[in-house]
Amino acid sequence: MALARTMLVRASWPDRSRRRPRLALGLAPVDAVLPHFDGFGASWVGSALEGTDGDPLLLGIDERTAALWDRGTWRASGPGRVTLIRRGGRQSLSSGEPLPLEDPA
Repeated sequence: MALARTMLVRASWPDRSRRRPRLALGLAPVDAVLPHFDGFGASWVGSALEGTDGDPLLLGIDERTAALWDRGTWRASGPGRVTLIRRGGRQSLSSGEPLPLEDPA
């Protein structure tokens, strides 16, 4: 989660669904990562979009799944899905499929 441009931390207690962005490492070309997207992570989308300007790119990653940088391409890997989320819609990708993300270098 800290590899994105921002990481999402709890906005208030005890509400676990509200998140707010905090600066992160910025190594992955996405604005924020939503872990466990097939579980609780999907509930973070609304507050993640509210807390960012423009058209942020969020990356929802299902449990036991990853987005890997391998030989010049980002790819989904694992039994779940990786979902790219923008204000205008979502794109969900399965294991082995390339993610349309920019080069991190």
